[in-house]
Amino acid sequence: MIRLLCVICFFIIAFPNLYSKEVASNKGKLIERTFKKIGITQKEVKVNVIYYNDIYNKVESTAVVIERYGGNNLYSTTFDKIELDELIKSFKFLDSLVTNESIGEDRKEISYISESGVEIGCYTAKDKLWYFYLMIENKSEESYVELNKDDFLELLNLLIKAKELL
Repeated sequence: MIRLLCVICFFIIAFPNLYSKEVASNKGKLIERTFKKIGITQKEVKVNVIYYNDIYNKVESTAVVIERYGGNNLYSTTFDKIELDELIKSFKFLDSLVTNESIGEDRKEISYISESGVEIGCYTAKDKLWYFYLMIENKSEESYVELNKDDFLELLNLLIKAKELL
């Protein structure tokens, strides 16, 4: 039992953002986590669903995790259903924007920053093309990944698939 508690404490300290907001607000609980792999993009961005179970109180919740290794570090963040809806809506808006908007002479940048600090966006370059990006931890260049249109849509589809399991 002590080993189990030590492992849980280590997990909480090492990965504090791997909590759904519902479970995180209930400190002092014995929480079981089950990870379901949804998929991984060409750029090695992983999407998982976590099922949380408060063992004593028999309360369950779910969240979606996005993670990626940058350098020697693992960057990850967790989304509840509401935040995931906003992220997906922003992905769809950016996709629609770059499909329908002409690129002028001026450089453009458009970004969305989630409540948990994840940033997605797109920008134009000198070649007058749109480029997408994902930054899992705000202001952390190692968590930054450039995405082409196919990578961007692949990540969007994984998030939609994960949302169906919440």
